[in-house]
Amino acid sequence: MERVRSSRTSGKPTRCLHRGRENIRQLQNCPDDAVMAVCDRLAILLDHDVRPPLELHDGVIAAEGLKISIGDLWDVYRGAVDAGADVRWPLAPLVNAWQQRPRPVEPNRRLTDRVIPARLAMAETSNNPRLLFSPAAHAEYGPDGKQLVMPGFANVDTPSPALPLALYDLGAGPTISPGRGAPLALRMFVESVLSVPMQERERGQPVAMSVSLREFLKWLYPTRTPSPAEYWPRLMAAVEALDSWDARVPLYDPQTKRNELRRVVSVGGIPRGPGALDESVRIIVDLPPGSGNGPQVSDNLRQWGVKSAPAYRLLINLAYQWHNPGVTIIPIGKGKTRHWVQVNDPDRYSYIRDDDLVALAFPSSAVQNRRVLLQRTKSVVTQLRESGELRIMDGKIIPPDRR
Repeated sequence: MERVRSSRTSGKPTRCLHRGRENIRQLQNCPDDAVMAVCDRLAILLDHDVRPPLELHDGVIAAEGLKISIGDLWDVYRGAVDAGADVRWPLAPLVNAWQQRPRPVEPNRRLTDRVIPARLAMAETSNNPRLLFSPAAHAEYGPDGKQLVMPGFANVDTPSPALPLALYDLGAGPTISPGRGAPLALRMFVESVLSVPMQERERGQPVAMSVSLREFLKWLYPTRTPSPAEYWPRLMAAVEALDSWDARVPLYDPQTKRNELRRVVSVGGIPRGPGALDESVRIIVDLPPGSGNGPQVSDNLRQWGVKSAPAYRLLINLAYQWHNPGVTIIPIGKGKTRHWVQVNDPDRYSYIRDDDLVALAFPSSAVQNRRVLLQRTKSVVTQLRESGELRIMDGKIIPPDRR
């Protein structure tokens, strides 16, 4: 089984794999999903328990108790297919991972007029004109223990549109205090998405951005510089949370019925330890298709993130509530000067029910008393209004006048 065969038997899988061999031979840099898919397919094809780590070198793939050349693996695969077995080429996930590798880009470093992709939010059909947002979906565990993507919100009372529920408390658990900052993993997620250049969002290809640890910490702690003893364990916990299943965004296409749980943000590389402020953090962002447009978020979003979790969540979700092209935002000018502006007329905006407002500010609160939550939510709204982040006109919550 040690022999590396030539490509003349079929050639295609071997040539395709070798084309990117120097990049994917170090499988520790390959997405975990791809490696696990290879292990599962090898186990079925070879009737052998195959688990990571995998090694791929000089046309030979190896794991504990397994070592086989790609040529011999192809022969086994073709024999199984010819015999009518329902098997798939085991190494295809590695080829796909190579072809869809992240595109290196420079992050968008703007501090004002930043746009969050509309497709990150989910909405029911009635609140989703022209499919601006991703169709509502949620993850459930099937009878075999695997997670499945199901259409619709898990909670029928979820306001629409809004961020997926699981993102709010990544690595933290429910937060209920108006004075406590948002979880670090959520802030990392949002800041990473906002840093993807606008021209890269429609390509349908993941991007990789490298920033120094010093700059990365400024994204997360804009008002102060934390000590290594404070930020390092929190940073490591947030990185782990972003790699969890809870951080995956459920995507469902009602036309094709296709679905997936997508890891939108991951940290692919970190410095060797705390205090290495000039070393790089590598961030990979894989946005849903059609992420080129979206609402503008508050210029002070970073500051609210470290100050108040409900204010942070409310500002993001209100931005989605206010985003309705042709109704609440309209085009101004012609040709190259044409741009979209937020409408100031309160008649263009919908009322937000108290229950929805509470859900936007405290989507997963452990507090059951609705009166207490509504009081806290209104206190947050008042704080945001006094800070110039929103206005209340004719009983409606509308954006600030940005003219």
